Amino acid sequence: MPRRTLLSLLLAIPAACSELRRYHSSVSFQLSTDEPSAGQPVEVRFQYLDEAPPGSYSVVLLSMDARVEVDQAEVTDASSRPVLTPPSPGAYSVEFRKDGRMIAHRRLTAR
Repeated sequence: MPRRTLLSLLLAIPAACSELRRYHSSVSFQLSTDEPSAGQPVEVRFQYLDEAPPGSYSVVLLSMDARVEVDQAEVTDASSRPVLTPPSPGAYSVEFRKDGRMIAHRRLTAR
């Protein structure tokens, strides 16, 4: 790898980390349960901080085994209560996304 390319990559890391920290601190969310039964809906509850940037928000349920999206819901504001449903037993990740980019996540295990 050319030295100039490596240097520009290294210089971009702090900016990317700073942006991720800013987004991650702009949202806090909880799940109604961390261990639902398969097919049991899980409610996602949000609390935004004042500096939350505007944009397109969503929550996505991913199967940890196949890294495949199994459910998704749009989030319109802090009072939204989207519901995601794990279809079968296993490990899942609930990702909060802004404009398609994951900025926070929680894990859950369906029984």
